[in-house]
Amino acid sequence: MWSRLPPILLILIGLLILLSSLIHFQLIYVVLPLIPIILVAILSRIKKVTTLSSRIFDKQNVFEIQSNNRTFTGIMLKLNGKIELNKENINFQRELESLMETLGRRDVGFEYYVITSLSKKRTSSSLIVLKECSDCKEEVIQEVQNIRNLSNAIAPHIQLDVISSSEVAVPLPKGWGDLSFARIYERVIDSPKNTLLINEYDVDLGSMKTEVAEIKTGIKIKDLTRHIAIFGTTGSGKSTTAILLAKKLINKGISVTILDWHGEHVGKIPDLRVANVDNPIRINPLKLGDIEEVVEILGDVLRLTDPQRFLLYSVLLKMRRANKFDMKMLISILRNIEESSNWMREVKYGLLRKIYLLFTKEAKLIFDDKIDNARVEETLFNSIVDLSFIRNIRLRRIYGLMIIKLMSDYFMKSKPMVTSLLMIEEAHNFFAHDNDFLEKLISEVRKYGLGLCVISQSPSSISPEVLKNTNIKIIHSIKSDTDKRILAEALSLTPSLYDSLDKLDVGEALLSSPNIKIPVVLKIREEDSKQTK
Repeated sequence: MWSRLPPILLILIGLLILLSSLIHFQLIYVVLPLIPIILVAILSRIKKVTTLSSRIFDKQNVFEIQSNNRTFTGIMLKLNGKIELNKENINFQRELESLMETLGRRDVGFEYYVITSLSKKRTSSSLIVLKECSDCKEEVIQEVQNIRNLSNAIAPHIQLDVISSSEVAVPLPKGWGDLSFARIYERVIDSPKNTLLINEYDVDLGSMKTEVAEIKTGIKIKDLTRHIAIFGTTGSGKSTTAILLAKKLINKGISVTILDWHGEHVGKIPDLRVANVDNPIRINPLKLGDIEEVVEILGDVLRLTDPQRFLLYSVLLKMRRANKFDMKMLISILRNIEESSNWMREVKYGLLRKIYLLFTKEAKLIFDDKIDNARVEETLFNSIVDLSFIRNIRLRRIYGLMIIKLMSDYFMKSKPMVTSLLMIEEAHNFFAHDNDFLEKLISEVRKYGLGLCVISQSPSSISPEVLKNTNIKIIHSIKSDTDKRILAEALSLTPSLYDSLDKLDVGEALLSSPNIKIPVVLKIREEDSKQTK
């Protein structure tokens, strides 16, 4: 009403001016009574504008708004969809609308608003619970609990998470429309009921949510030799998980060896000795067990053809007999091989060009034909092998694979009565393709007490044989659809769990282990190590 008064007064004044020119009378006597009315209208407009000013105080996520001597107390609840691992086709929107309709009929002195933030980075909806009162924090918190109880009854898959308010004051409309923008934009993962779980473990990795409480869970030591795979994109927390697992196992008396591709773990686990450029583990390739496996390693990394592999096998046998592994010996042996055709000449020089890498200055830091290979239990048990000092990537791969062979040969020949875990960072550099050496390693080494833990960003970059033989899988956030499909097939994931793989927060992981009936989502413990990767 007051908003219409000023234009009406202006019209009246205009009419009076027009009439005063036609009918002679003093206009001042008419205008004077209108001045108070005009002032009231102006003041009312000023008052209406000032009511938009406010001050917001946030006290432990319960906020107070002070506006023109009125105080409002409230709280904000983020609307998330709760995914249960053992359920599919959840209609979040229907549950949300049922909850909103119930709140709309609720008459307990509170007002409820749903607001949606539209952003390029993230879109989300929140519920605002508001009441005109002061010093009523406990009353607001109790109302939140009441709303959650209602939600559990009529919208069990809507999760209401308390969030802090922003510093931006946004006016609320007087009219309230439909729910066209009230949507579940974000989803969180809820583990299945604890009645479905057998929660026996030796190594505590973190906690999982159940309908009752958060409970700790982990893996069993006896399952280490069934091999472990840790996957996750950069920044998802997979290296944190690896460090935590290593520390836990060391405290349990389990030997841990880490092949550290980038040198990121050095100094983060004080109990482990470090082999690096200052004190490298030097290897005598001629005394590295089966020559065929050495040829398999070199052939895979250097991409040798079958004729080149056969020729390399002959060369290494002659080098072993002469107990000499150097460039002069290699050239001497190749010269003595008859070049019966241009094809043989191309094979010889092609092999010489590729294998020259093993006799460079950098290679002399790690290969030595005048020594016996180091004792594994003295040099590799409880150690970090820092590979980052080897700049040539192919040479780094060869050295890493030879370390793996050195350790696996020790377990298969000496049969020590101990359990040990070999953790391999950036495992795709070693296990990208199937070969005889890898198949033998992954299938047989478990019998002798050696478990492998392969750590990589992408399951699709790992050999299917290796992926198939890892019975413990710890999966952090995965973004690639290809990787998600591979894991879904390997673990028989439900569609809802498949969709959740790219929504895991940093430090959250999906755990699949023989001691747990179905995969669960857990929050990896953080107190033992900081997020590193």
